[in-house]
Amino acid sequence: MGRFIYSPATLKRVNKVCKDKAFNVFQKLIHHVPSAKINEVEDFLLSFSNFIRDNQHELGAIQYVLAIDFTKSGNGSSEPISPKVILDAIKEEDNVLNCTKSLEVLSTEEIDSLNMFSIAKKSSEINGIAVFVENGVDASIYINGVPTEHINPLHPKAGPPENNKFKRNGRDYELALIDFYKVEVRPSRTDHWHDKANRVLVGNRKTEDVFQQALYQWLNQNLSYCTVTQKVRKLSTDETDIEIMEHGGKNHLLEIKWLGKNPSTEYKYDKVEAAIHQVKNYLEQNPETLSAALVVYDGRKQEEFDLIECDDQETNNWKLIRESNGVKLPEKGAGYIFFLLSETASKRVSA
Repeated sequence: MGRFIYSPATLKRVNKVCKDKAFNVFQKLIHHVPSAKINEVEDFLLSFSNFIRDNQHELGAIQYVLAIDFTKSGNGSSEPISPKVILDAIKEEDNVLNCTKSLEVLSTEEIDSLNMFSIAKKSSEINGIAVFVENGVDASIYINGVPTEHINPLHPKAGPPENNKFKRNGRDYELALIDFYKVEVRPSRTDHWHDKANRVLVGNRKTEDVFQQALYQWLNQNLSYCTVTQKVRKLSTDETDIEIMEHGGKNHLLEIKWLGKNPSTEYKYDKVEAAIHQVKNYLEQNPETLSAALVVYDGRKQEEFDLIECDDQETNNWKLIRESNGVKLPEKGAGYIFFLLSETASKRVSA
């Protein structure tokens, strides 16, 4: 992605938008920080807009918060904000940069989950504003616990991003697996059946690819603070794995399998037992990996799915396993088996 260059007309609109929004921000800020001045708010918004314009190609879609204290000035150890400063903070798992009104970074810290509640709380703890940057260019401004303004320096007239109820932190990928199953797999939007009535899965393309491609697209769209890559060949050599890399280089791995039959092949539960060994061995040999999960889509009969012993389950939908046939996964390993519903699943219970 290249550097974004404003036309003179767009630059004029951006400057006007910054002035208009500065007035709205100042009206709220003055009640929280009586010493704040309108020109300081204008200067900040213009400097922030210029920073985003000049550096969004380096920062990509990383999410972070700038906690701007309008009562503090830079100290001897503070440094101007830059892509390197932000990326270094993210590598240390810090997603909040505490800054002066002139965008000098005083310190960094971590908020476990960046959401409107945690960001609002942060804004109430400082003498200034909290700016939440998402998608690399969209900025939401919070003052004293209240979301107050939105600004997109590249597109001044743009509104705030639409809320995505399935958006999750990369480290919460296990919840995303369940979301994907309920929204896409259970209603057969993944188009995985060749003969639904007889529970025969597709075979005109690799059956595992059907699930892997759809899951990859879901995770790539709905997980934040991470990069999702498929077919990395770490958990297996048959390109059936997905890697979730958190900013900072720590990773999670998923191995995708299926049970049942397609027009030419049938896989029984011993495939799960072999995969459990695979995940266990990988985690033991690669302790730097944060976690790994086996993800299985079960197209066998309902009664066969019901026989699977598990640690947790949602009846007739999915089961969580941590061991199989005496082989236990390490603490940071898990196995999810998702039942593929069909018209002939007479024992189906609606969730």
